[in-house]
Amino acid sequence: MVSANTDGAVYLTVLSMVATLVIMMAGFALLEAGSVRSKNASSIVLKNLFNATLGTVAFFLLGAGISLGESWNGIIGTSNFLFLDISFDQDTENSSTSLAVSTFTVLLFSLTASTILSGAIAERAAIMGYIVWLFFSNLLFYPLISHWAYAGWLGDFGFVDVAGSGTVHVYGGVSCLVGIYLIGPRIGRQEDHSSAFRKDLGNLIGHSVVLASLGAILLFFGFFGFNGSSSLLLALTLENDNAAYYYYATCSLNTLLGAAGGSLCTMALTFATEKRWSVIEANMGLLSGCISVCAGVGFMPSYAALLGGILAGFSYHGMKLALIKLKLDDSVNAAPVHLGSGAVGLLICALFYNDPVGDNNGVLQGGNGSLLYKQLVGFVVIAVFSAFTTFLVLYPFKYYGLIRASENLESNGFDKNYMKEPAYPEIYAKGDFILFREYLHTNLQFKKYKEDSKKFNAWNSKANINSASYLDIQVCGSSTGGGKNYQSQNSRTSSMKAGDFVVEGLSCSNFTAAVGSQNGESTIPSNHNSHHNSYESQVSQISDFEQPDNIVVECADPEMMQLKRLQKVDTGMDPQKN
Repeated sequence: MVSANTDGAVYLTVLSMVATLVIMMAGFALLEAGSVRSKNASSIVLKNLFNATLGTVAFFLLGAGISLGESWNGIIGTSNFLFLDISFDQDTENSSTSLAVSTFTVLLFSLTASTILSGAIAERAAIMGYIVWLFFSNLLFYPLISHWAYAGWLGDFGFVDVAGSGTVHVYGGVSCLVGIYLIGPRIGRQEDHSSAFRKDLGNLIGHSVVLASLGAILLFFGFFGFNGSSSLLLALTLENDNAAYYYYATCSLNTLLGAAGGSLCTMALTFATEKRWSVIEANMGLLSGCISVCAGVGFMPSYAALLGGILAGFSYHGMKLALIKLKLDDSVNAAPVHLGSGAVGLLICALFYNDPVGDNNGVLQGGNGSLLYKQLVGFVVIAVFSAFTTFLVLYPFKYYGLIRASENLESNGFDKNYMKEPAYPEIYAKGDFILFREYLHTNLQFKKYKEDSKKFNAWNSKANINSASYLDIQVCGSSTGGGKNYQSQNSRTSSMKAGDFVVEGLSCSNFTAAVGSQNGESTIPSNHNSHHNSYESQVSQISDFEQPDNIVVECADPEMMQLKRLQKVDTGMDPQKN
């Protein structure tokens, strides 16, 4: 039998590892914040804080009792509400100690499951809809799933999910699918149902690869506690003093192998299809691989973990492409990571699981194939339940037009106009240049360099570089009210030469011409100041251009501090007309 001292040491280890799951909250916040535009970074952090705090209170009220209380017919727990069944006792053999450890563990798993949706619907979802959903997720929805799988009818049926491939990640991934379907794509990905769905992100690309990567690494670290704590709790049921630590060591190795397989697979797929290396895709593969071993963790051979990670990489890549085909806009690709990899985890478990307490082995480990059927049933139950409950909460918001932020708020960003706390205040303090530069660096990306260069050269030769040129700019919602039309003066300067490309931006205090060339040189032509006080302007090198005769940019009024949208910049130099 396991001694009391060993038991207590294992509990202490479990608590230490579960504490690392708090770091995963920081990981989710950084990953999601880096994957969205800078104007929405603060709102992402706010949603993650709501999840950690309000979610904990909801779990305290009902969730703990529903998930860990004494089972009623394998359907719902009926005790431990408000943590009342947890009492102070120094005797480690007392069941209250085990209940306290389990409560803390399941709470962190519940918070993880509910935070997944926040990234998928980022940048356009009204915050209140997500807050209501996360409250009910931690109050009722996840606790029910947890009870069924670990103490109720689904577990008795033979469903195996040691660390949450299904209960956490399939549950969270399906909620993402329902959420992005109800809310719809972001402005810039698809304008309406009849217009084309943009396959590439364009100017919707995340503002910081470094922040997103740091978040992914913190999540990677947290998975050792996520998977390890579950392995230890299961191993406590074995009559072997060394079993707990043996399975934890195996779990750690398997988590590392799964992560490696997933990351290498997604990097290889990206290079094969796009001819480039991608840090973001490597991050997503890393997390996909970790999720793929959650179901079986330390109770399957290590080669199975590596195989699961590789399959998770393929699953992530394929599901990401499928979402584009279906015109579903997942801001951080949360559904491909969690749903796809969670499903792979359940499959790998069905094939390679070594049951330490019974004969519920995987197909390739001497099982009779029944576990494969049981895993399929579990997947369907969790997916259907998640879809139904998410729809139940979010659809009323959609019906009454409350599920999505206003177009103005979505265009200008949640941080400044809604929260009054921009993540990067200097962007707004410096006026339109920073935003204009951000647009140029994210949207003016052309896919076929040689083809676009020929088009530009043809346009440029017909435009006659030595003659005067004008840009007609329409500003919507100017400080004087209504829209105004402006026409710039001649912006050609003696320092320009053939091959240069001119784009002019307008703010309420000046005209600023930004000049760049493909050979890397740039210059600033003279500014055309209005009666307002001018402010220092800078120039952004424009090395790439896609449609020089139809450009959409954003600017900020340095006095009113309100974002304006320049709807159209028309050079009037269409090569077909000149």
